[in-house]
Amino acid sequence: MIVRDAVQEYLSSIRRKLEQRTQVGYQQRLGVFADWCTASGISLEHFSKKSGYRIVDDFIEHLITTHPGKKGQVLSSTTVRGYVISIKVFLRWCLRRSDEFEEYINPIILERVEIPKIERKVVETFSDRQVTAMLAACELEYNEHLSVCMNCADSPSSVPTRRWRTRISKYSARGACGARCP
Repeated sequence: MIVRDAVQEYLSSIRRKLEQRTQVGYQQRLGVFADWCTASGISLEHFSKKSGYRIVDDFIEHLITTHPGKKGQVLSSTTVRGYVISIKVFLRWCLRRSDEFEEYINPIILERVEIPKIERKVVETFSDRQVTAMLAACELEYNEHLSVCMNCADSPSSVPTRRWRTRISKYSARGACGARCP
């Protein structure tokens, strides 16, 4: 039995059960898997052996080495995980379709195919010193802008008080110079 035929059956069976985006994801991932199986001479019968899980491992290895991710980088662990989950769901479906595909899938394969962990990227945060420097830069800019607005005021009564400055900044008002007042 050709893997592509079983994949087409599976995709037909999920047509009304899953969201469109989910279907597109399965179609893309399982299409790549079916193409690789065809090119490698692998049929559904190969999954009847206990060592059938190695086929999935070989496919993932092929995928990582030949399919670039975004911007030509290596595929992310999230993408690889998505492929493995899609293949595993497909094989489980084949196993449950006793009338056509059950004889081709050894149940032990589903246990042996391991879903890879997602690599967590650590986001570098700012140090206390960097935060202090950023706040100081904001304060400096605030003070410079305030002095420009006060210098261009038409009269002493138009110089905003602290309470009034808060209201001005709240409503994005502009000073006499035309610059936005803090």
